[in-house]
Amino acid sequence: MIGNKKIHISVKVMIILLVVFCGLSAGGNLYLHKNYDAAFAKEESHIEEGKSELIFSDDKKYSYRINEEDNSVEIIAYLKNDVENLKVPEYIDGQQVTGLGEAAFAYHDELKSVEMPKTINTIKMAVFGSCVNLEKVYFPADVENIEEWAFGDYFGSIVTVKGSNLFKYAESNDIKVEEIE
Repeated sequence: MIGNKKIHISVKVMIILLVVFCGLSAGGNLYLHKNYDAAFAKEESHIEEGKSELIFSDDKKYSYRINEEDNSVEIIAYLKNDVENLKVPEYIDGQQVTGLGEAAFAYHDELKSVEMPKTINTIKMAVFGSCVNLEKVYFPADVENIEEWAFGDYFGSIVTVKGSNLFKYAESNDIKVEEIE
């Protein structure tokens, strides 16, 4: 009898934990739907206002969206994993690259260094998140728009122009930063 009682208590505990977990999950879903309703629209994909649908580059290295205002490219994802030292092009499919979308290069364990073009003027959240082997990212020119958490979960160094917005951003967010040579 005593052995059955222990099992019965364990089942009760498991049911309570399951109910708590379901409640937390439901609460999380309500929060996300309330605060990010556009992402949960009935359409199959959410497209930021003023941006095109997702496009794949001719060389199949990048997915991107076109900023319809100025016909520039925002990289959404880097699709390859065959190089350690990546040089991001200034133009993709004939259009100037000006932005890095959320988590555009995230989870690329193969990357050790990335060199950005001088045309980048916007960096969104967690662009290099979980790139555990990425040591340096080079930005040869200043970046105008840098979202909070742009370098979230990135532990390498940013190499850029001393005194630039990006240099100041790195310093104020305790990100390793080096002056470009």
